[in-house]
Amino acid sequence: MSSKTKVTVEKITPKIAQEILEGNTQNRNLRKRVVDQYASDMKAGLWSEQGDPIRINGDGTLLDGQHRLHAIIDSGKSMEMIVVRGVSKRAILTMDTGARRTFADVLRLNGYSSPTVLAAATRFCHLYDRGLDTRNKDAMSNPQLVDFIDKHSDLPLHAKAVDKAAGHSPIVKHLRTPLIAIRQYAGNTAEADAFIDLLRTGAGLTEGHPAHTLRRTVENYLMSSTMSLAPVVMQAITIKAWNAYVRGDDAQLLRFRAGGSSPEAFPRIEQAG
Repeated sequence: MSSKTKVTVEKITPKIAQEILEGNTQNRNLRKRVVDQYASDMKAGLWSEQGDPIRINGDGTLLDGQHRLHAIIDSGKSMEMIVVRGVSKRAILTMDTGARRTFADVLRLNGYSSPTVLAAATRFCHLYDRGLDTRNKDAMSNPQLVDFIDKHSDLPLHAKAVDKAAGHSPIVKHLRTPLIAIRQYAGNTAEADAFIDLLRTGAGLTEGHPAHTLRRTVENYLMSSTMSLAPVVMQAITIKAWNAYVRGDDAQLLRFRAGGSSPEAFPRIEQAG
């Protein structure tokens, strides 16, 4: 570190953020979704300083931190941040070159089992809770997802149970995310497990049984080199099969219209009696 470099911890108000951004002349293009995500965390009180500083050259040129500064302005919140002044402009060549920490990485570091499965299920349930589905492209930050797990502490248990049930079953393995959501929201884990077991074994299933139709659909998809089903379609028909199972209805065909001029609303998970 140069003797001219100065490191401080400063309270960055929206006004100060705006003043620093006046020196934003050499940064990459602003990514609005990133700003929105940071601002949302700040408003919700989920933002935490992680030691990554705002970097400013000796002449006042902002080298790193524009997204965080814009988020402070958009959120209207003041944040304590590390500020490094007097950074060489050559430092920009090595900024942001590391691998981004995924939510699965965060879960793994916090000791959760099956972190990749749990990460996917958490994202899905976070959207489902808001009445959305995976067609929605809203960014979700790691703090938001951690907060969701904190508020739904049984979700890791559901993820672990479904992942264990998947075993060597390619069908259950392919449907783990919506099946975890079913176990989370169905209100009857024993009934959800019975449905999952039917998908896993196919034991005693007859033509028209919703688990049989879902099994056949997934098998055809996995064996076909041309059949294409978007993840949101597979998630929706899994829930539709569950709903038919709960009602005691047959389901000769499982479909979900995800696009076009009149896309379907994503199905809600019905409660088991």
